[in-house]
Amino acid sequence: MNIAVSKKFPLKRFTLLGALGLSLIGSTTYAATFTSTAYVNGVSSSQGKPISTSVGSGTLRAYSSGPTYGVTANNKKYISVLPDKIVKSVYAGPGKDVKVSWKGETGSYYPTAQTEYNVTSISGAGVLTTNN
Repeated sequence: MNIAVSKKFPLKRFTLLGALGLSLIGSTTYAATFTSTAYVNGVSSSQGKPISTSVGSGTLRAYSSGPTYGVTANNKKYISVLPDKIVKSVYAGPGKDVKVSWKGETGSYYPTAQTEYNVTSISGAGVLTTNN
């Protein structure tokens, strides 16, 4: 007897299909990502909040509103003794948006952003995303 087309036992059919659906949902993997941003809107440099990664990889993005100056974004590994190690750096020229991947070790990281020549007339940011 085929349960999927059985009209005598609709409760069994719905129970079976419901259990199958829940098992598929439960078996999917979910990769969490965390993001921290260092904004340079009216300031020449800033630092984002530390975020953790158990994988040690992610992306670093820098963008600048331009029109004449760019923004440099750094991904720094938080170490209890300063200075913190720069893992990846990326430069976005005037009016550009640049994104790169990075690999490191597990731990805590944070982004920093600096404008060219310490100007405060542009806006931009350094955005760090970690994979977990």
